[in-house]
Formats: sequence, structure tokens, C-alpha cells
Amino acid sequence: MYRGQIYLCKIALMTFSCIRGMSPAYVHIICCPVASVKSCAMLRSADCGELIEPHIKGKLYGSRSFRVAAPAAWNSLMTLVMDHLFRK
Repeated sequence: MYRGQIYLCKIALMTFSCIRGMSPAYVHIICCPVASVKSCAMLRSADCGELIEPHIKGKLYGSRSFRVAAPAAWNSLMTLVMDHLFRK
């Protein structure tokens, strides 16, 4: 495995524990499902279990923070799994 894949796996595992409620409260707040927001509840991504990805202002370190990297890793994992499961 490449170093980037290992980091992605660790972030996805931490996000999984965050979604399942096995993490501290301050981390649990970061992982917000799309289905929990009223205006987004009817979207297709709400049915897939995706998380809301916050917008970032700074390009230097903003995308590396757990607040941004966790939903991005989880959503990319979900698309990879869905592509694998429903491959023709």
C-alpha cells in the first residue's frame, strides 16, 4: 500500500467510528450526514450515506484537516464501494 492509501484508510476508519458513535463528542459533531440536514434530505446522496463536505478558505492546510478530510475520504470510499457493488 502507498502512504496516501494508508492515510485514507485510517481516516475512513476514524470516520466510521465517528458515524457509529464510538468516538468522543467533539469528533462526532464533525461527521454530519447529508440526510440530517432538512434541505438536503431529499437528495440522492442522502440515501447513500454520504457526509457533508465543508467549504475551505485556505488552500494550504485546510484540505488536510480532519474536518475536511474525513467527509471527503468517506464519500470517496462510498463511491468506490458503490461502483464495485453495482459494476456491470
